[in-house]
Amino acid sequence: LPLIRAIRHARPDMSITLLCQPKYSSLLKALNLDAIIMELPSGRFLKCAHRWLKLKANFYECHLLLTNSLRGDIEAAFLSSSQRLGLCIGSKWRPLLTHKFNVPRLDFEGRHLSETWEMMAKAFGLKQKVSYEPFHMKLNSQKEKKIGIAIGSSNNPIKQWKSASWLELCDLINERYTNYSICIYGTNSDRDLSKELIRSSRMNKIKSLAGKTSILELAQE
Repeated sequence: LPLIRAIRHARPDMSITLLCQPKYSSLLKALNLDAIIMELPSGRFLKCAHRWLKLKANFYECHLLLTNSLRGDIEAAFLSSSQRLGLCIGSKWRPLLTHKFNVPRLDFEGRHLSETWEMMAKAFGLKQKVSYEPFHMKLNSQKEKKIGIAIGSSNNPIKQWKSASWLELCDLINERYTNYSICIYGTNSDRDLSKELIRSSRMNKIKSLAGKTSILELAQE
């Protein structure tokens, strides 16, 4: 998002379209990025070929890929952009790109991805400074003071804390911040853990929205 904002500031003369998974479109629209938000067809390519043909009608001169997948490269090639720019990590082969920014794997693993993307964009000609200031959006009106806890790690459950550790943290928060309630956030896969925390906690100021928010609602919370 900071990179997209910088590109928009650098090139106010250009039309920018953000191609995204449907679950992200509501959030992107709420951030006022001055860009067209276009949802990518989901499912197998051949089954939704008619939707891809409609998307192809919007000719894109330049396609900057922030994905690092063969499917993304094939989609960009199908959309017939004359310039397809992306990141090559180590010896990864991305033959469908027309312009590549090569990064040794050790450098890639030792640097935050947002910084690598910024380096890539500058190598491709971006002169605008990338700002990592927070984005502003309309928030839900809230009367109570809340501390949010994101308990999940759905991509790698091994990294997730055990319930005893979460309970100890909640108790410490409750002792220190008596005027605050605690709200648990996460995905559907985190519901069981959130229920266990509420059931085992000595607090009555703890609730869960795990699996109950869209990505936009989560950001507003």
